[in-house]
Amino acid sequence: MREYGKERDPIAKKYDSSAASYYRRMLCAQAKKLNFEEATPAKDAKEYATKALDKTGAFFTETNEKYQISTKTAEAATTAKAGIISLWGRAKTLVSKDKPADGSSATEESKGAQ
Repeated sequence: MREYGKERDPIAKKYDSSAASYYRRMLCAQAKKLNFEEATPAKDAKEYATKALDKTGAFFTETNEKYQISTKTAEAATTAKAGIISLWGRAKTLVSKDKPADGSSATEESKGAQ
């Protein structure tokens, strides 16, 4: 309890903590001669955040390996990029075809007015 900063807490608070619960479960498993592989509870907020980050990173790594999310998103991004480039090229071609040459619109308008 000393390493969790609980040695000076009142008895009710001291033994109602996550650290005390962990040690009760560990001692029970030892008494029953069972394997106990549960991770120790965090001692402070920084350690808690680090453990949460590690668990989250492990979850995302496992999920990525299982479903190949990174590979699929990279392929989708490449396909989308190629599609956008192709569409942009077509749009530029259509705009340049519809755009009259310099001076041709003015001469056509003047011929039509005469």
